[in-house]
Amino acid sequence: MSFRKILVGIFMAGIICCGIGAGVTFQEYSSFKYMGEKRIGSNKIAEKTLTENLYTDKTKKLNTSFIAYNNENDNIELKTSKSVPKDKIQIKVRYDADNVKDIHIDKNLYNDDEYIGDDIYIDDDYDENSMDNVALENMTQTDESESAQKNPTSQEFFISAVGRMSDIEYVLSYKDEILKNIKERKIYNYVYPQIISVEITVNPENKNLMKI
Repeated sequence: MSFRKILVGIFMAGIICCGIGAGVTFQEYSSFKYMGEKRIGSNKIAEKTLTENLYTDKTKKLNTSFIAYNNENDNIELKTSKSVPKDKIQIKVRYDADNVKDIHIDKNLYNDDEYIGDDIYIDDDYDENSMDNVALENMTQTDESESAQKNPTSQEFFISAVGRMSDIEYVLSYKDEILKNIKERKIYNYVYPQIISVEITVNPENKNLMKI
């Protein structure tokens, strides 16, 4: 998905209902024009580089893949450098600082159809009850999963942006702009870019293991 999109259908329905209540005719609404996408944010680009462990052992090397959520260009660039150790990987993320609070990376190890999570991100407003459920699920993992963790066959990195606001908060923050557009009889699909680009750098010996 290229952008985070603000769904304003309910918001628009409320505006239309208010307009009808105020005596606005249907013909006036029929004159509205769809103007396409309108970006939110000032395009203030920030950059963060993270170094992660690359799972390796003496007997095998794991195929490695990447998923970047809310990546504007849906593109991940792969580079090599001898300065990166063989058991490390560098992930450089460029993002819109107005829309993103932080960048987070999860890594999962897979064995056949099973995976073993390597990290859990906890947001500021996490639910203690839900975290208790997560802990309970972790305690009830089977012996097969523990065996799979010792013998993974592949690994996957998930790159995601921690947004500054929710969709509703964006609507409320930009309500004046939205109302101004409605007065002008213009309807936009309001979008706010988060991750602009992702650059992966690995040791040259690991290049053929990367699935980009």
